[in-house]
Amino acid sequence: MRSCPRSYGIKLSQKFSGIRHNPQDTYKDSFTNRVMASAQMIWLIKKGDLLLSNTLKEAEEIVTFRFWEKEGRKFGLCVYEYPDDDLPTRFLTAREGA
Repeated sequence: MRSCPRSYGIKLSQKFSGIRHNPQDTYKDSFTNRVMASAQMIWLIKKGDLLLSNTLKEAEEIVTFRFWEKEGRKFGLCVYEYPDDDLPTRFLTAREGA
């Protein structure tokens, strides 16, 4: 058994919450007409989580993606790693190191 050396997460837009999100991240989704918070980080595996060498580590997050009628039905979802303990909630914060 050892602890995970980094955190791993995905970047998603979420329904805006004045409590959880920075107002600078807001936009109105043209498909749903909802106010959203763009580029929020969801950490699936966190630095320090215990990893067993003989057990698969799985993490889940429900991802909803809406497609316009004439668009393709594929999209990419990147997994990001973060080396520090201070997990950012916003992608911009993680990228800028602020």
